[in-house]
Amino acid sequence: MEHPTAATLAPVRFETHPSRYIHWRLEIEPPLARLVMDVEEERAQRPGYPLKLNSYDLGVDIELADAVQRLRFEHPEVRAVVVVCHHPPYTNSGTHGPSEEVRRRFAGPAKECAKFRFFVAGHIHNYERFLIDGVPFVVSGGGGAPQTAVRTENYRTDPVYVGPSLRPFHYLMVAVGEKKATVDVMMLQSDETWKSGDRFELDY
Repeated sequence: MEHPTAATLAPVRFETHPSRYIHWRLEIEPPLARLVMDVEEERAQRPGYPLKLNSYDLGVDIELADAVQRLRFEHPEVRAVVVVCHHPPYTNSGTHGPSEEVRRRFAGPAKECAKFRFFVAGHIHNYERFLIDGVPFVVSGGGGAPQTAVRTENYRTDPVYVGPSLRPFHYLMVAVGEKKATVDVMMLQSDETWKSGDRFELDY
């Protein structure tokens, strides 16, 4: 199989627009914005290089940088940014470690946005909450798959939410107000009812 040479490849364009994003979705519902990563494995910056096993490329970073700048300067009506991705940048899971690449490529740039208020990840079949530089980082993987334990001591990162190693199945319920959002972590109880097991606020 012949690979294209530098002479035959189109130059890299650093200008883009949310309507042309391939790997991200920028969803704006004032006063909130959601920036969601959804990598298209077969649509790399250069042909013949499938994006799998977390092998992101320059195209992902170009779109992310564009989204962050637009949120900073083009949308004064948006007062809070929520970033959602699969692998957690912070976790005390006993099965999986934190993703250094997510921390470097996504959590890091998000922190540069003054409107960044919340980071949600999954992958770990449990619930965790951390406070990193004043911003809640949540691991929410309690949708019904077999649970995996998290550490209750010797933490990698000190948690804000402290509980047993296995937390109940759960979901996040977000009530959006004019000046703040309230997040309730609705946990399944032994009597098959749902009850808030953790609550925190996002000020904006």
